[in-house]
Amino acid sequence: MRIRLVAAVALAFTLACAGSDSVSDAPTASPVVPVAAAPAADPLPTDIPLYQTTPYVRSDLAAMPLRELALRRNTIYARIGNEFRKQWLHDYFAGQPWYHPDPNPDPARLSQLDLDNAKMIGDVESSFTRAELQQRKQNLLDEADAIGFAAMPAEDAIELQLVSGALGEWSGDPSIPVADRSPLEDPSVLDRPLTDDQLSNLSRRDLRLLRNTVFARHGRPFKSPILQAYFAQKVWYQVDPAYVDSALTETDKANVAKIVALEESLGGMLTDAEHLKMESEEQALMAGA
Repeated sequence: MRIRLVAAVALAFTLACAGSDSVSDAPTASPVVPVAAAPAADPLPTDIPLYQTTPYVRSDLAAMPLRELALRRNTIYARIGNEFRKQWLHDYFAGQPWYHPDPNPDPARLSQLDLDNAKMIGDVESSFTRAELQQRKQNLLDEADAIGFAAMPAEDAIELQLVSGALGEWSGDPSIPVADRSPLEDPSVLDRPLTDDQLSNLSRRDLRLLRNTVFARHGRPFKSPILQAYFAQKVWYQVDPAYVDSALTETDKANVAKIVALEESLGGMLTDAEHLKMESEEQALMAGA
């Protein structure tokens, strides 16, 4: 029994090392059918249009909070019934009268404008520099110092969570135990074996990023432009040209194996082409969310 378990972990780790920054040609796009005009709907709390009729302007997006960017991007996919693993997104869209979850959403219902806007938002989200993110974090921490973490409005608490995740450092309530923190917000969580609960709130895209975080903490360089941009924002990341996989600890290897097993159960490890196509909080058709 122990031999089979060790072999399974070794196989998962080998797959992760081979696929952690794989790049493949983009798959052939499905025919895009524009979504028919919808009747007027209740406005979203952040005044996000349910149906965006014009291309987003990059300079306008760059001034928005990360939470609003995520909501704008995910609204596009929520319209076709995409289901969400992240709790705050799940709760947000579950409260919208127009949202109807669909276990098999059809991305062909999205127009080219929808797809272009989703990609534009994703590009902006990954373009913020460490300095910009740190300034946003400081503004939120100043608010927390003034009124306390518990008194922060829900949208600001989520924004601090997203900024923390982008920087890769815990900036939330220090009274929250490490075991209860997201490993994407506090990479020190990876010093211990991951639990099912710690992974339950992560999308397939998040799992790819978390798996590669294990390697990145040891300085692994990445060929994937997506992973390069993601880790460039992290305050702790420094490329080690002499990196070797043997630098990983037994805990690292076990965590990679656990992440890979969950990825496989949700449809497999993402390639760059799939990752770009899933910059939403993922199309359930592909994410298995």
